[in-house]
Amino acid sequence: WGRDETYLWYSTGAAAFFTDLEKRFLGEGTLQARYIRGAFDDKPFTLGKYESTRIRVAIAELAANGGAPMGFYTRFTDTAARGEIVRYYRFLGQHDALFRGNRSHAETVLLFPRQAVHRGRVEPVEAFKRLGRKLLDDHVLFDVLPDDLAASTPERLKPYMRVLRIGGESSTPETKPSRFEAPYTVRVSASRPAGGNELDLHLVNYNRTEPPRGGDGKPSAGGGLKDEKPIAVAGVKADVLLPAGLQVGRVEILVPEREGPVAVKFQRAGNRVRFEVPKFLVYCVVRLRP
Repeated sequence: WGRDETYLWYSTGAAAFFTDLEKRFLGEGTLQARYIRGAFDDKPFTLGKYESTRIRVAIAELAANGGAPMGFYTRFTDTAARGEIVRYYRFLGQHDALFRGNRSHAETVLLFPRQAVHRGRVEPVEAFKRLGRKLLDDHVLFDVLPDDLAASTPERLKPYMRVLRIGGESSTPETKPSRFEAPYTVRVSASRPAGGNELDLHLVNYNRTEPPRGGDGKPSAGGGLKDEKPIAVAGVKADVLLPAGLQVGRVEILVPEREGPVAVKFQRAGNRVRFEVPKFLVYCVVRLRP
């Protein structure tokens, strides 16, 4: 899949540029991004979301999941929107070493049932989506890998504590995985930078004040940045299982709205680190550093 390609553009169509929080629908492309990252062997990709309202969350979502954030559909001629575009892309540029060439860090892998799809059976895809959404809601650190690649290259499963298969047996981890206390509107992922021995957590907050529904009762996409209206989140707690060889000496918080890192108090117990994340608006990167 994408074997001879060096870059991929995936369109989410009309499915991801609005939210319906009453139904726990975040208008996200997180699961798609993780599928692409696993199927495309971590080569550069982007999601075409046709998003001109939730500028910050669209950029953060891709940055958090190994993609190239797109600004193509943003209303850059609007002064306020342009200010946030500049703020977020400048943030990515300032911390380029954390993003460029990083690799996903996950404790669980969810296998996409591509072998069934190749046989003309698409029903397992819905089961995959349901399980994927549950893992996201439960803040599990997980990757996605097509099951045919897992079968042909079983060594790719070795780094994971748990392997989840649709309609098949799943392994059970012997070690307690990382745990996060956060609302369902927050998505959590993790990465290791190309250089340097650290672990980076990415938190993306989708909570917002939604624009009024349309006359047909359907959710509105909004009319630009003025309708993004993110609601900051506080009290996110993390209990992180550290990768082998990482001795954490400091925990730092980075957000686009603030210059420079903020140190966070943490507790170390064996190979685990516990801390509480300060209040943030949309995107927060937590650096667990030696």
